[in-house]
Amino acid sequence: MVVDWLQVLQVPLRMAHGLQVIRSADALARREHQVRVFLRGGTARDGVSALESALGRAAAPGLSLVHLAAHKGLAGLQLRAAILRFALGGRRASPARAWVARERSLARFALGATRALHSRAALVYELHNLEHVLAAETGRGAEVDGLLREERALARRAQGLLAISAPLAADAEAALEPARPIQVVPDGVDPRPFDELAPPRLFEGEVLQLAYAGSLYTHKGVDSLFDMAAALARRSGNKNFVLRIAGGEPASELARLGERARDLAREGVRIELLGNLDPREVPAFLRGADLLVLPASQEARSQRYTSPLKLFEALASGVPIVAAASEAHRSVLEHGRTAWLAAGRTGEELAAAVQAAVQDPVRSRALARAARQEVERYTWDRRAEALESALAEAVAARG
Repeated sequence: MVVDWLQVLQVPLRMAHGLQVIRSADALARREHQVRVFLRGGTARDGVSALESALGRAAAPGLSLVHLAAHKGLAGLQLRAAILRFALGGRRASPARAWVARERSLARFALGATRALHSRAALVYELHNLEHVLAAETGRGAEVDGLLREERALARRAQGLLAISAPLAADAEAALEPARPIQVVPDGVDPRPFDELAPPRLFEGEVLQLAYAGSLYTHKGVDSLFDMAAALARRSGNKNFVLRIAGGEPASELARLGERARDLAREGVRIELLGNLDPREVPAFLRGADLLVLPASQEARSQRYTSPLKLFEALASGVPIVAAASEAHRSVLEHGRTAWLAAGRTGEELAAAVQAAVQDPVRSRALARAARQEVERYTWDRRAEALESALAEAVAARG
């Protein structure tokens, strides 16, 4: 099958969605499909380097890069031209052709191209959020009805529908009234870089190491980690721990959180902001911690819609997980079997869960081992297998 992944990725690849696209596309290409991804910024050689950084190795032979113009508007025009050419190729009998898209505008354009050019190329639309719900939550009430109409139209016209989490799929089924079932295809992890590291040394150091690796957007709940650190200092009566945060996007949040870290440092609370790490450095960073802490906010995209890469990397790490309460976390983690799930999402509740984990190191190690055994359900190859099935069904539906 020939597949174009309709997402413009910025080089260097700093955003989680860019890593998700590259790793998903590479895994699909390793199943002997021809997959193209689109990058802008830097040079063609920079694009190859970005791919190798994201994957930790050379890309699959079937994965190819299309280097677009650095200017965002011109890159968008070039991508739309590529969509039209791809649709024209779909007028022939073979090979089977399909798009994967997550952006509404690109999905609509691809559907319009198939209709205008009488193409047999199929569209698989991958839901990462319900945009009308996010608009309602972020004070954009005037946009809600229009976004809902757009999302319903795509759900009825696309030949395949995916959702990255089970709660998101349930909400989408109820709100969008799709023409076809929505398949749940979560994100994944490559466990091999973790397997190449020395086993974790948990709770053996003089300073407790707490770690988070991910983006810093407010809807991720990162502020609750700072509240957690302050609460731990109050609860324990000592400050013999350090919270280490790897992530630098967006830059404005990194600057704001730096101010918070400096304020807490005056009270003796240690928080280290490391900025962006090369994706190849993340496994060692996680393996060096005693506990990995996964926050969540109150927004639906954090509570129900997300399938964060950091969650699956935490599963593979061999390090105990403390996670804020969310339906997205509970769809993968089980309290008392694979993780310590906090009673809620606040800093105080995360601090209580961290204390419970530290006070029972035997159980914490057992949870980490059980979590590692779950990883085979969430590899990129398992994701590619599900994508392959969804793409084949979409092509068959397109006829």
